[in-house]
Amino acid sequence: MTPAIGPDPVIGLVAIGRNEGARLVACLEAARALADAGLLGPMVYVDSGSTDGSPARAEALGVQVVHLDTAQGFTAGRARNAGAAALAALPAPPALIQFIDGDCTLQPGWLETGRAALLADPGLCAVAGRRRERFPDASPFNRLCDMEWNTPTGPAAAVGGDALYRADAFHAVAGFDPAFICGEEPELNRRLRGRGWRLARLDAEMTLHDAAMTRWGQWWKRTERTGWSYAEGAAAYGSEPDRYNRRPLARLRFWGMAVPAGILAALILALLVPGLGPWGLAAALLALLAYPAMALRIARHRRAAFGDPPAHARLYGALTMLGKPAEAMGALRFARAHARGERGRIIEYKGAPAPEAAPEPAPESSMSASPPSPVAYLTGEHPRVSHTFIQREMDALRALGVEVLPCSIRRAGADQLLGEAERAEAARTFHVIETARSPARLLRAHASVLAAAPRRWLSALGLAIRTRPPGPKAFLYQLFYFLEAGVLAAHLRGAGARRLHNHFGDSSCTVTMLAAELADIPFGFTMHGPTLFYEPYRWRLDVKIARADFVACISHFCRSQGMLFSDPAHWGKLRLVHCGVDPALYDAAPSRTDAAAAAADDAAAPRLLFVGRLARVKGLPMLFEAFARLRETRPGLRLRLVGDGPDRAWLEARAAALGLTDAVEFAGYQTPDQVAGHMEEADIFVLPSFAEGVPVVLMEALASRRPVVASAVAGVGELVETGVSGLTVPPGDVPALTEAIATLLDDPALRARMGEAGRARVAADYDSAREAAWLKALMQGGAAGALPEGLRPAPDFIWSSA
Repeated sequence: MTPAIGPDPVIGLVAIGRNEGARLVACLEAARALADAGLLGPMVYVDSGSTDGSPARAEALGVQVVHLDTAQGFTAGRARNAGAAALAALPAPPALIQFIDGDCTLQPGWLETGRAALLADPGLCAVAGRRRERFPDASPFNRLCDMEWNTPTGPAAAVGGDALYRADAFHAVAGFDPAFICGEEPELNRRLRGRGWRLARLDAEMTLHDAAMTRWGQWWKRTERTGWSYAEGAAAYGSEPDRYNRRPLARLRFWGMAVPAGILAALILALLVPGLGPWGLAAALLALLAYPAMALRIARHRRAAFGDPPAHARLYGALTMLGKPAEAMGALRFARAHARGERGRIIEYKGAPAPEAAPEPAPESSMSASPPSPVAYLTGEHPRVSHTFIQREMDALRALGVEVLPCSIRRAGADQLLGEAERAEAARTFHVIETARSPARLLRAHASVLAAAPRRWLSALGLAIRTRPPGPKAFLYQLFYFLEAGVLAAHLRGAGARRLHNHFGDSSCTVTMLAAELADIPFGFTMHGPTLFYEPYRWRLDVKIARADFVACISHFCRSQGMLFSDPAHWGKLRLVHCGVDPALYDAAPSRTDAAAAAADDAAAPRLLFVGRLARVKGLPMLFEAFARLRETRPGLRLRLVGDGPDRAWLEARAAALGLTDAVEFAGYQTPDQVAGHMEEADIFVLPSFAEGVPVVLMEALASRRPVVASAVAGVGELVETGVSGLTVPPGDVPALTEAIATLLDDPALRARMGEAGRARVAADYDSAREAAWLKALMQGGAAGALPEGLRPAPDFIWSSA
């Protein structure tokens, strides 16, 4: 039994919590002080499975502890009901119940104010004052909570979790509905109003709350809870005359579901339906702009109704609109659970207890002020068999003490993961598209950047639009790159990355540039060519060079192309950083000098080797024709192709047509160790490409003491000194290619001399450890705004400790 309220009613306290730690101690110590002053009666703490010693701390303060049976699933309503039942079971149960969350503390004067209001108006069943944040400046999300708690005073449809209730009214409606996992307070208040009771919010400070909500994930989950509560309330009472929760549910369905779906549909139509491209893009852009427009409208309302400062009002508007997709996710989660007849589970978002003093507000761009932290690498696909030089570079930087964070637009296929090292690298690589496929993660990532730095988000969007290639399809892809960049930027912020580096300069570099803008970190990229130089304006090479703090060029030829397509004011950023190899890995024996092997048709017969992608750009049809001519006088000659690619089937057919099936081996993709073994077994390495940068595979061949025959394209001549370490020929010239290979086949001594010269060349200028040290120095200089002098390291450059 609970007595009706008398002239001097006793107030009992029900606090609920789980692992609140110091927050709970502060809550109960404040309550104990009020009890010692005669303002508060019995106190109950309902614990929901804490593992931090909270129950013992409560008992030490003289508070009765009730352990909630968590096997039934936790809800705040069930916990509060358990506390109210414990008070009702006392010999002298209190007439009033003050409910409070364990992360809150009662403010002086509240109990007197609340009790006086209930005594003065017998029709009131519950009152609440203002709940404020203890540390509103600790994060944008704490500030949002503080603004949400600031509600109008006077008659109210609902009061929150912290409120003072008449015990008789509370028990008359059986308390909170224990099935509601959130939104249990307005549901209870609705039933109380149905019994004729009224509720009010008073112009008084009631509690200080410690949300400790400092991360985007916490805010997102809390906002999901809001969507769940709207959907759960509407499912229970939405068909009744007051259409409970129908209006907010309709709003979240419109802004969180219908508008995003419309934007996506417009983009798909723009891509797939001829003639609709510009109209679809325009429709998508207009729909997208509706969000900031509505956010500004909400901000104006906050300023007019509550007098919020402009910055706070804009924050409230932005987070309100950014939260609509999160609310929609919560509503959809409820709908799925409801359809399956499943019991919902509480959506946790609470963080660790806050510090004793409020931290300084974080600046809009905190990345640049962070301590030394990872350097992120981004490529289109990592790891790849054909990009082992990138892995070597990353490993060399790690050996120099740089923490490297590998990122990839796409996940590498199983055919690219040939060994344990590759599989381990893939396991620690962040995959952008894979993450972006989750709508919740995609929205959460962009919401985090937009709310933390709205100007930077808009700047990056503008940059994406300004640097788009012509045409509606290209514009759509540019928007996709921007979406990918938001996912990457959120990951980089979470990892504390201080720099972003890219290889190649094409689409993945576009994502790099946009992500660096969103995350407010510097970026650089390694420029290879040659395909990048075929469409420099499509990839806006000029803008990327201008915005990067340095560009690593793999050759003088590459640097000259960068100079051709960029403003001379930025030529000083273009530095030579060679791709490199570990000479120790390719320390093969000298090439065989047995002239008799040239005519033998056995295991000792001379072998030609090609390593690379089986693609048209590699010029393999020219090699097949030259090889067929050579076999007319050298029937024992063998050719091994290591690699795979789109032209493999065609090349196999071409080899058969030339009668070379038994002489040409298609070895497929191989690990770096296996490639080194093939180099050791070969006599001559041949690369008849139509286009190249500076092929790393030539470095591997030269480091293996193998003479090379290669097309004289792009930067090949900077690596291969014709007549010294190999022979270069015009691309596509079959007679010249045939003659060069024959020259080396007929002169084993020349092959040996060229092999030694080639290894010396690689050891001097293409050592991956030295190049990584120079790259690290450029990264450090770029961050400091003072790049080291020279295109290449000075002779006294101390590479081992750079």
